[in-house]
Amino acid sequence: MPKSDVPGEWTAPTQPFPTKPKGYDRQGVTEADLVDFTPEIKAAALAAVKDLRMGPMFTTPSLIKAPDGTRGALVLPHFGGGSNWEGGAADPETGMLYVASQMTINVFAVDEAGDRSDIRYLFVNGDAPHPLGLPLIKPPYGRITAIDMNSGDHRWMVPNGDTPDEIKNNPALKGVNVPPTGKPSKALLLVTKTLLFAGEGYGGAPILRAYDKATGKVVAELALPGTPSGKPMSYMQNGKQYIVLAVGKQNPAELVALALQ
Repeated sequence: MPKSDVPGEWTAPTQPFPTKPKGYDRQGVTEADLVDFTPEIKAAALAAVKDLRMGPMFTTPSLIKAPDGTRGALVLPHFGGGSNWEGGAADPETGMLYVASQMTINVFAVDEAGDRSDIRYLFVNGDAPHPLGLPLIKPPYGRITAIDMNSGDHRWMVPNGDTPDEIKNNPALKGVNVPPTGKPSKALLLVTKTLLFAGEGYGGAPILRAYDKATGKVVAELALPGTPSGKPMSYMQNGKQYIVLAVGKQNPAELVALALQ
């Protein structure tokens, strides 16, 4: 692995890289990961990272004023995920694991502490650039991945949600056919005998979707009174199955129960 060039810092020469299952979202940053809807957008993305370091997972934060002219390292995913407390949904009958993840990238750096601390350097967390007002990394910005835990292979992957309005309406994308990118959110998942239920989660729309758990195809899309804020659960009462989940962030929180008529 690349060594840290922060004075006084030592990093391990090697790190473990599990090979199966493969990562269900991106790890590390290369030029191939940069947004490239058009040649002009790709050029703007390349210009935006000229003073930033890119590299694989375990790339270390660098000095905010490094001798090579860089001001930090791009880290993907940053500490917000990838995945977080939302977790996934495991199907014990099929051995499938469904995992939601979010594309989150930041600039990690360290700076001399001076008289702020008796530690020599302090961590600095910065936002990644947005070339022409677009996310630096190509979509999907949120996704759901189906992993066969018996083989370690990915069965399918779908974007979590539609393309955000601020991307659809970006002037740099006028006349460009952009496929659904997913929202920058982590889906809240529940797996049943035949379906995978997914609320878009914080940062997404007030929508609950039912997917065919074998293919990832959307079977139903239900509007909710608020953004899903907790994982769905299911129970049976008098022979009828209910799906219940918590919603609400901007609006007062409430529990919503759904069932077929």
